Amino acid sequence: MADHAQLNSSLPEPFLRVKGELYFHRALIPGADPSSFTVLLKPKPDIFNYYAKDNKRAYFFNSYGAKPKIKIIRCKDVHSFERLDYYHAKDSQYVYFKGTKMKGADPYSFVHVGLGYWKDKNHVYHGKLLLKEADPASFIFIGGNHYATDRENLYWYGRLSNESKTNERETDVQDFIKSHMHLKGYWWTSHAG
Repeated sequence: MADHAQLNSSLPEPFLRVKGELYFHRALIPGADPSSFTVLLKPKPDIFNYYAKDNKRAYFFNSYGAKPKIKIIRCKDVHSFERLDYYHAKDSQYVYFKGTKMKGADPYSFVHVGLGYWKDKNHVYHGKLLLKEADPASFIFIGGNHYATDRENLYWYGRLSNESKTNERETDVQDFIKSHMHLKGYWWTSHAG
């Protein structure tokens, strides 16, 4: 067998090119075009998810667990397909989470807010979870321990956490409120004198 470095010269590990075929952790990537195949993010040792594309289709790869998973994404506009992070990608028509279309997500306004929170012109998400109550126009990432807020609600890891509004132990929230008293119409200023 030829030198591994030579076979894999244009692909980062865990991808491998052997005799005109492409592999992910020794699993054949079915139908992949070796001449146009591109990994869209440099793999890291502690990351298990990858996006890639060739001139025909896009792919999502997951190497967590005993058997690597290869998902072919049949997007209509592969040339516009781009990775947003290790979990999200988009093209001109859809937003994807781990290679699956996110129903209702708008690819033109879909932006990262902070630590797993995303929003578009109509919705707010945590990962792929739609936060039905959240207002995208006023949604802000607080930081620290995965808190975020909009005008009416406080969220923690994508779940409503309104009981933490008055919990003095939540220093991330309290520090944020103190430095954002100038924002009008939010739950912490609506009753301020």
